[in-house]
Amino acid sequence: MTDRSSWSLAASVMASIGVAAGCALPLTLMLAGVGTSWLSTLHQLQPLIPYFVIATAGALAYAGWLIFRKAKTSQPGDPSVDASAQRRRKFLFWVVLVVNAGMLFAPLLLIYLV
Repeated sequence: MTDRSSWSLAASVMASIGVAAGCALPLTLMLAGVGTSWLSTLHQLQPLIPYFVIATAGALAYAGWLIFRKAKTSQPGDPSVDASAQRRRKFLFWVVLVVNAGMLFAPLLLIYLV
């Protein structure tokens, strides 16, 4: 795994930030007391939210496929099948999945909190 799954996880986080920037980020900044005219420009990202959600789901699915697929058989001592590295990748995947879920569902939750 030559860091293709790492790039995919990073892409999923960036797409989730795009989702949050469309709705949750302006609302959060407004509730924090940051109210300027540039805040209204973030609202223009709202029509792009479905594309960001699709990009997030696709990147996470690709990363999950790379991380959880059956490992190739190789010779003992091969660094590509290191068990501790696989555990770290799986742990990182689940952390990124939870963070992305939080960012994707933040707009829905903030509607009920405000």
